[in-house]
Amino acid sequence: MKAIYRLGFKPRGALNALLTTAAQGPVRGVVAASTGNHGAAVAYAARIAKVGATIFLPENPNPVKRARIVALGAKVIERGAMGSSAASEAAAEFAREHGHYFSARPCSRGRCSRSQPLLNNPDGILKKFGWQAARRIPFTNVREIVEMEPILKAYIHEAKEKAGLEVAYKKNPEPVP
Repeated sequence: MKAIYRLGFKPRGALNALLTTAAQGPVRGVVAASTGNHGAAVAYAARIAKVGATIFLPENPNPVKRARIVALGAKVIERGAMGSSAASEAAAEFAREHGHYFSARPCSRGRCSRSQPLLNNPDGILKKFGWQAARRIPFTNVREIVEMEPILKAYIHEAKEKAGLEVAYKKNPEPVP
């Protein structure tokens, strides 16, 4: 485990995200859009998790970073100019079409920014914890969850729209004791 910590944040984060997703169910493959470093981290995580990786890069990427991604066993697809959203859009579409996990990150013009939240937080219920974009909603009892149900549903709806996913809700949920 110490070897993973020496790799730096991006590989640890990519590996944690992929293994957490794999623990919830089988992962057919992983897809990412990157200008290089995130793609290499995802390719590394995919190799460790023994799943295929497809990394979308802008056209004419840094040749050293591209070679690193390929050396880690990922397939590389080049789409769009540097700074455009073409690679990210193509990666998301590829993930949906093939049923692969999409390792997304909020980016603009090829650069990630902490000022772009993954979700809006108008009610201030998402609390930062851990690393970078990680957020949680702390509860102290079941009553708080029941009272916040409409807000929680709105957050889930926004998250699934941004991810391009559908969430299946039970028609007759079990009553909360």
